[in-house]
Amino acid sequence: MGRCCTACICTTPAASASPNALAGLEEGIRAFDSCLAGLGGCPYAPGASGNVVTEDLVFMLESMGFTTGIDLENCLRHAMSCMPACPQNH
Repeated sequence: MGRCCTACICTTPAASASPNALAGLEEGIRAFDSCLAGLGGCPYAPGASGNVVTEDLVFMLESMGFTTGIDLENCLRHAMSCMPACPQNH
């Protein structure tokens, strides 16, 4: 039948988002939905706190030798600027 998936959404229950992204990567997925600073929910998984954290995903992929085209330092700077407004930080 061949491959049918071209993208992956990995939500964050039980800290499984990064391992699930890695599993998708091993299956040939090269497009991942993520969210800066872990913000937001997931329209496909009601009750999920959010998608895989962009900074974590970029760090993991680049550590593995993949080029993401994302400036990790800039991403981290913007994520940090969001932190004061995040409910989990109050």
